[in-house]
Amino acid sequence: MNKIVRAHGPANANIALVTDYPDKQELIAGEVLSGYSRYYIRNIFETTSIRDTDIYYTSVFKEALEPPLPKGNKDPLGFIEKSRDTKSDIKLLTEELLQVKPNVIVPLGDVALKVITGHYGNRKLAGSIIRPRNGFGISHFTKIIPFLHPRQIRQDYRQIFPSSVYAGRVAKYANVKEFPEKDWTVRVIRNATELGEYFKKNKNAKIKVTDVETYLCFITCIGFCCDGREGISVPLLEKKITDLEHSLMYRQITDFLQEGDYVNQNIGFDVNQLENHGFHIKNVIGDTMIMAGTLFPELDKNLGFLNSQYTEIPYFKDEGKEWNPKYNDKLYEYNAKDCIATWRIWHEQIKEPKELNLLGFYQKGPQKFY
Repeated sequence: MNKIVRAHGPANANIALVTDYPDKQELIAGEVLSGYSRYYIRNIFETTSIRDTDIYYTSVFKEALEPPLPKGNKDPLGFIEKSRDTKSDIKLLTEELLQVKPNVIVPLGDVALKVITGHYGNRKLAGSIIRPRNGFGISHFTKIIPFLHPRQIRQDYRQIFPSSVYAGRVAKYANVKEFPEKDWTVRVIRNATELGEYFKKNKNAKIKVTDVETYLCFITCIGFCCDGREGISVPLLEKKITDLEHSLMYRQITDFLQEGDYVNQNIGFDVNQLENHGFHIKNVIGDTMIMAGTLFPELDKNLGFLNSQYTEIPYFKDEGKEWNPKYNDKLYEYNAKDCIATWRIWHEQIKEPKELNLLGFYQKGPQKFY
């Protein structure tokens, strides 16, 4: 068995896959991502224009870890740093990537993701397009698109399908030098004049998304999106908004919920909360969670996962957990972002029942849940 593994692939590859550390099969072969890992990678990229031979393969650590990384460790890089100086390994990785100059880097595993971006969570960040961390040493325009490691896919083969979606995203940006520009905006509205203008502009939108955030069963804010590009959030409990302004906005929201067709993620929750506060949505036509269960019942149905499958909005669901009561705008912006993501998800989902011949089933069964 080899003590180290070697990186391999074209020296000018547009795509680089970076794993954490070698496993037993890789040490036997002496190459990064060999054996079953290479098989899975080949399958993931099968539906794209990318061949596995077009990719540069490397690893943060090219030796077996001693001691081995314990399962479930929440700070794997921190654990490794206790037993070895990682600076030389990270420096070598940076120098490799500077020579190859890939347009897209795919971290496979939490250690690689942490080294390159400064974040953990390759499962939740999978498919997101993010920038490298400041100080890593590569171009700020390099697109980082995390994947699950083949060993994670081997443990849960259902993940081969979402990984193939992410592979399509990698292929899309493989020849693109620039980092994609954000094509959506969020806005917090605290007055009836601005809210009225927004509602007037979107009065005839074909599909509208609304979403509420709650605290102790009270609605703290309500969000809307009508075009997939602009999301708004309206605070409903802020003391700095006058009672008169609140009354006018409540009236406007009540009227707007009576117009058009509405969609949301798990919309039954929002309908129940809104009705408890005197609001009523006249016409609900869709629920992204129920549609997800109809299309792919074996896969996750949470909004974070659906967002990674159907949109290029980077993962943001933790923002709703991190908000500070002293800075409510973070929660409101999260609320508006939820609406934009849901609008985009629905407009992609609705194409699939026809393609999969599920439209009749959906209309007769799941659609009746809302």
